[in-house]
Amino acid sequence: MTAPVYSSTVTPRRADRAHEDRRLILEYRRSGDPRVRDRLVFTYAPLVKYLVGKKLRTLPAQVDADDLTSAGLEALIRCVDRYDPEIGSTLEAYIWTRVQGAILDELRRDDFVPRAVRRHEREAVNVGSRFAREHGREPDDAELAAELGMTLEEFRVRQHEVATSAVGSLNATIMDADDAEIERLDTLADTDASLDPEQAVMDGAAQERLARAIDELSDRDRSIMVMLHTHHMTLAETGAVLGVTESRVSQLHTRIRAKLADALHDDRVLFEMT
Repeated sequence: MTAPVYSSTVTPRRADRAHEDRRLILEYRRSGDPRVRDRLVFTYAPLVKYLVGKKLRTLPAQVDADDLTSAGLEALIRCVDRYDPEIGSTLEAYIWTRVQGAILDELRRDDFVPRAVRRHEREAVNVGSRFAREHGREPDDAELAAELGMTLEEFRVRQHEVATSAVGSLNATIMDADDAEIERLDTLADTDASLDPEQAVMDGAAQERLARAIDELSDRDRSIMVMLHTHHMTLAETGAVLGVTESRVSQLHTRIRAKLADALHDDRVLFEMT
């Protein structure tokens, strides 16, 4: 069976799909035949995969795609069981809305960070980017706080909450150099003196790519990364050296990590673990 093509364009094929969905739903309501329901589930399973993949592109690497897919498939089955063809919307539109909601609910369940903190993080990044475009420079803490409608004290508290929320699971699945799935735990340095030579070569190559990406940073950004991740200085200590506040260092560090994440898309484990 050919899976539907997902786009916002209304086509004769989509109209035919909606007509066929209605026919199958009515048949399922009449007969209760699980094979009819399975046919609809099979037809729209690729939509679940599409929505999960689309959402994953905006999420940290540690988010488990399997958990989101399971939540989406469960929502899909409920949609087929509950859909009323008389409500006006098509089955595809109904599934689209419900599956997206199930994916978001699954993310909220797994996220220990309060939603207000996540919302502040997004708003601070967006407002900071807009300020930089308009003024040709990045805002300081007071300016960013004002743009967000917050006091400086409130802003610094929120920035600290954002800085302490960047964690990841050592059991999260990642791709190694051979495109094989492994757990992040397996990428940690072995304390045994007899290291595997092949793994050492792969790790060395990844570290070289990271080093090249860091070399391309500005002098200040590179200094921040060295102080935080080579000399293991605290945010406050780094801020004292640079002459800026602790929350400002946190803001700069978040921006640098985002820049490295973009440059090292295939080696995300390197900056997820820093």
